[in-house]
Amino acid sequence: MRKAILAVALFGTLAAGCSGPTTVSGVIDSAYTPELINYAAGSGGMPVTVVGNPFPVPKAELDKIITSTMEVSYFGQRMPFFTERPPEFRSPYYIVLIFNPQLGVNNQALCVNPNQPTAVEPGRLRMMGVLCSSDRRLTSTTGGVAALDDPSAPAFRQLIAQMTYELLPPYTERNDRRVRAPFVGPIGFR
Repeated sequence: MRKAILAVALFGTLAAGCSGPTTVSGVIDSAYTPELINYAAGSGGMPVTVVGNPFPVPKAELDKIITSTMEVSYFGQRMPFFTERPPEFRSPYYIVLIFNPQLGVNNQALCVNPNQPTAVEPGRLRMMGVLCSSDRRLTSTTGGVAALDDPSAPAFRQLIAQMTYELLPPYTERNDRRVRAPFVGPIGFR
């Protein structure tokens, strides 16, 4: 019950137009089902490719902040998120996140080649994310927040949490959206 109340409060705050994170609900391909993500969890976790680094911290530190935020934000069974794919890893599922993609970058292209061009947008941090199965997009979303200097800032972590929910939703496009599970909220509310 506490989670549901906190989720409603968070969504209300975000919907009120604060300078907090925003996420644009993207595409859910007809091939996506939450069961696919259960397979990924049972196969060792979810690889994440992070393209770019707009923060004054080492890339490894940024990657750790992103993956640890995704782990506590994910709605399903416990699943590790990691940027270094183990050699024996065989699951076809992975996530690509790109900072400040150049206009015209197609989220489907991220599944084929994650190293797409980026651009700087003063005063704003934009992100695009896609869940891929091999070279096919299963889900995608975009989001943004006012420019930040610290990737451990609550607004950035909330953006990553929202994007995780949109990339790994507990529903499919074919399901009635009214029965959609609530967003789990900011870090630590799981």
